[in-house]
Amino acid sequence: MHFQNITAVSYAQTKVNKLMKEMFESENKNSQENNYSESNIKSSIKKHNVWNIHDELITSRSENLDEFGENEGIPAEFRQYLISPVANRKECPLKTWQHLRALYPHLYEIALKYLVIVGTSVPCERLFSKAGNIITEKRNRLKGKRVSKIIFLSSLNKEYW
Repeated sequence: MHFQNITAVSYAQTKVNKLMKEMFESENKNSQENNYSESNIKSSIKKHNVWNIHDELITSRSENLDEFGENEGIPAEFRQYLISPVANRKECPLKTWQHLRALYPHLYEIALKYLVIVGTSVPCERLFSKAGNIITEKRNRLKGKRVSKIIFLSSLNKEYW
């Protein structure tokens, strides 16, 4: 990672790690809810057996180890990404992540969440400028829906008219 400050690297890694853990927890919660209903049916059929409980504990523990490994709770997917070679900086990051989607599905979701953020305030300033030109003293009673439609129509190219 190309950070000047080591604490910034640590903060970014901690943030991504936290987001991934939240994703894993929500996925586990959903799968456990589905498995819970299936296990209720199975448990009503089978008698309570110590070895069945033991087997369930082992499988749940191995699933958790597969996700997080033994490296300080960092998910294996994130660890693998950190040791992978750096992508070409001249390529579009969205296209790069589209190719990496199969390798890092959880990181892909996090990347899309943050890669689509506009880095400047220029589009926002242009929008306010257009709205200021549309809403004048003579047109001050326009409703918000109407103003939104007018701004949208004014943003279209001539070829679409």
